[in-house]
Amino acid sequence: MSTEKENDYYIDVALSFLRELEGVRVAGTEGEKRARDVIKKYILKSHSEPEEEDFQLYISTGISGNISVCGKEIDARPYGLSVPYEEEGILLYFDHPEEALSIKNNLRGVICLFAVNPKYEDILTLKQKGCKGFIVAHRPISKLASYHLRQKAIKDDAVLPSCVIRYEDAVSLLDCVGKKIVMKGEGKTFKTTSYNIIVKIPGIENTKEQIIITGHYDTVPYSPGFSDNGAGVATMLSLLYYFKKHPIMRGLTFIFFSGEEWGLLGSQDYVKRHKDTLKDIVLGINLDVGGPPVGHLMSRITGNNSLYEMVRSILKNKGIYAEVKKGIYSSDSIPFAKEHVPFVNLSRVGGKSTSYIHTEGDRGYFYRKEGFLRHVKSALSIIEYVGCAEHIPFDRGIDDDVRKELEEYIKERF
Repeated sequence: MSTEKENDYYIDVALSFLRELEGVRVAGTEGEKRARDVIKKYILKSHSEPEEEDFQLYISTGISGNISVCGKEIDARPYGLSVPYEEEGILLYFDHPEEALSIKNNLRGVICLFAVNPKYEDILTLKQKGCKGFIVAHRPISKLASYHLRQKAIKDDAVLPSCVIRYEDAVSLLDCVGKKIVMKGEGKTFKTTSYNIIVKIPGIENTKEQIIITGHYDTVPYSPGFSDNGAGVATMLSLLYYFKKHPIMRGLTFIFFSGEEWGLLGSQDYVKRHKDTLKDIVLGINLDVGGPPVGHLMSRITGNNSLYEMVRSILKNKGIYAEVKKGIYSSDSIPFAKEHVPFVNLSRVGGKSTSYIHTEGDRGYFYRKEGFLRHVKSALSIIEYVGCAEHIPFDRGIDDDVRKELEEYIKERF
């Protein structure tokens, strides 16, 4: 058991790391390489040895755009993987993509304005019906977020010019419905290489059983990614330093993923590459989103009732409140859950930076230990409890209701 002074040291590691890390780090770019170097430096300082595994993905860089209509120009943020483009068409507005796809609507030569982001299947159908592109109104009173098309859109020839605009600009476009509109999207879309970073801490006992601790270090374009997911990676490093000094019976594998923001690509690659060892993973802990000093914990249990009850009991015993629910979490736990590996997803939300996720506003407004204490303590408590148990203290399966939610997510995303 560590002392309070030692615990403060582990949190100081997280805060020091974040000050060096913060900055845009899109997978497969120089920003990612800089971040990777910082992560490896802190891993080496813990007297651990990092490993790297590379994978391929498509990204877009240099993204910018605008819309010209009714004699005015509106700033627009093109979707990643849709650039470059310049399209002209007639503007039509629909609340929802399903309205546009009515059999009565002729979409040939049309650019659609939506209040709701279309699903992948919607985009396929829009393109088949001759739609020239689509615009999505961003949520009110918020900075513009970064969005992207699915990786498979390139393979399926399903790339459609697309962008997001401010809510106020979307309202002004209603006066231009039926008029000619020009969408421009600048940038470069290309295939590149990204990297996962892996660190292993052997268990005290001679067992193949492993607990994995995961989180992604890449960001979307534009975002410096303090909460999503610099804070999650900082929490991982706190845990790495702790367990390096206080090893447990079962082995620990820390995986710092990249490519999460482009479709969980790093974790998908890892699962494919290590399929023969997935059976040895008794539990995964995914740390995605964190950092607010005033906020609360949220946990999504991608498993079954016994894991759900175990997590609730552990956190209550430690005096930690968390909103614990069964279900999936849209992050790197998904590819593992697909292969029947149960996961505890832990986030800390409710702060200024977390309200600006996927935007320029996701910055380190408050570098304070209070933003990490409960996040670290909750993950540490679960890992120690499971890692030191003589028998795995929960059933490894994933309940049917969670499995159904998972299958629907995979069908839409992958």
